[in-house]
Amino acid sequence: MKKKLIGIALAVAMVLTLVLVPAAPAAAATDYYVATTGSDTLGDGSSGNPWATIGYAISQVSSDDTINVAAGTYDVTSVINVNVANLTISGASATTTIVDGSGKNASIVDGADVLFNVTASGVTIEDLTIDLGDDTTDFDVAVLTPNGGGIDNLTVQNCIFKYAAFGVTPGDQSIHLGGGTGVTITGNMFEAASSNSVLYVGENVVGGGNDSLTVSNNTVAPVSDADGGGTFFNQFGPVTNSTISGNTFTDTGIAVYLGAGSTPTDGIMVMGNTFDSTSGFGSYGALVITSEVDGVATGNIVVTCNTFKGTQAAGAITIFDSNLTTPDVDGSTITINYNNFVGNTGGGVVVGAGVSGTPVDALYNWWGDVSGPSGPGGSGTGDGVSANVDFDPWSFTPDPCEAKSKGFWKNHPDSTEAVLQLGFPILGDSYSVNTFAKAIDILESAKAKNAYDMLTAQLLAAELNKLHLDHLSINSSSFVGPIAAADAALVTAGYAGPDSLAKPTKAAKAAVNLLKDALDTVNNSGCLCAVCSM
Repeated sequence: MKKKLIGIALAVAMVLTLVLVPAAPAAAATDYYVATTGSDTLGDGSSGNPWATIGYAISQVSSDDTINVAAGTYDVTSVINVNVANLTISGASATTTIVDGSGKNASIVDGADVLFNVTASGVTIEDLTIDLGDDTTDFDVAVLTPNGGGIDNLTVQNCIFKYAAFGVTPGDQSIHLGGGTGVTITGNMFEAASSNSVLYVGENVVGGGNDSLTVSNNTVAPVSDADGGGTFFNQFGPVTNSTISGNTFTDTGIAVYLGAGSTPTDGIMVMGNTFDSTSGFGSYGALVITSEVDGVATGNIVVTCNTFKGTQAAGAITIFDSNLTTPDVDGSTITINYNNFVGNTGGGVVVGAGVSGTPVDALYNWWGDVSGPSGPGGSGTGDGVSANVDFDPWSFTPDPCEAKSKGFWKNHPDSTEAVLQLGFPILGDSYSVNTFAKAIDILESAKAKNAYDMLTAQLLAAELNKLHLDHLSINSSSFVGPIAAADAALVTAGYAGPDSLAKPTKAAKAAVNLLKDALDTVNNSGCLCAVCSM
């Protein structure tokens, strides 16, 4: 019995030991350092004893670590293989930490001379100048994820990418994406050059294409004033559920090219960009929406709140099917709303052959003149539109997106026309709420200075936003009641025209409170997303 008790005690002790002894903690992320004064043989990667090269540093670090690269110029002669997951490579600043590829020695990856070859997910490259060099013997691609590699969550931010001069290195690419999910390219400054692609989106059929790609707040301009051209976003692989926003393209060739690849291009938002003096290429405009492979669909593309000015060839936006065997571009799923079109030589929107589901929705845009667009499809004197474009109603004022982003229910509109052009086309013959007629009186009157008159105008805006949501098939039932209640309260308050409520009454105050509730409900029910700020 004694032996049995001892055995039980030992067993209990072993269990308690397993339970009570904590597991070894995961290795903490570590900062390492590279400097031009460092050494790959004598250094240990600390701030006081840094390594000399980025490539060697990568070979020494682990997942989630950061390599801090000090100011200076780093001459790179062979490919830098970035094969550590969740690694951050961070320069001191983009203007002071320079990775120079002038002396490369034919490091070939996927048929190209590559500077940073990224083969692990979660990598961040930031705050560097990356220079491809200045002749045909230098690097072809600055940052590459291999075709079919499925590299996810790459971030390239706040870098400067430099090209060679015009015609010296045709086919070069700043960034080549071979496929993956959640890639972010943001806050960079890119040089562009003729025959080159700044951001090349390649094939990745096996890995599922390029999904949830974000390209935002980058600036793109030519190497020199005499070297316009090149393409910024050059899609030759599948792209889905992605956003191109807040970028500025100056004097490029085709700024954004959508619709190549062997699987569909679907769910793209092009928003808040400036396309300035892009040259296009022949029948290709600043923004191209197409399908190059027969049977591969292109659709569900939203183009909103952009400025297109001075496009020098074709239309600012050109939509067509490159292969006419099957019409693969679905015009019914393309919307072009609230953009500025000014001084584009070939017109604003041109729809070519092979586009089904026309006319394409191009409502509420500013075409450069209050008379609306010109061209085969228009009758005004602004930038032209082709046939198969639905442009009426258009904006009567520049910057239609800025006007709607302020929210008409917050402030009395500066422009009567801006409100009316939003209201009339949506309301049609079905609208009967009295407030609309009252608000029209207010907006057309110079006496719209009384607080209650202005609030009534704001109620109009709330109603228009509700109706616009209905027009977009977005549920707005949650604020129908508050709007109707506020409208009824204004009637009860005795509203009879401008300045009729100069002396506040209890009923008028109640109407104002109901109105505020209605406006808050609109604001909290999706208006800001669907109508008031894209």
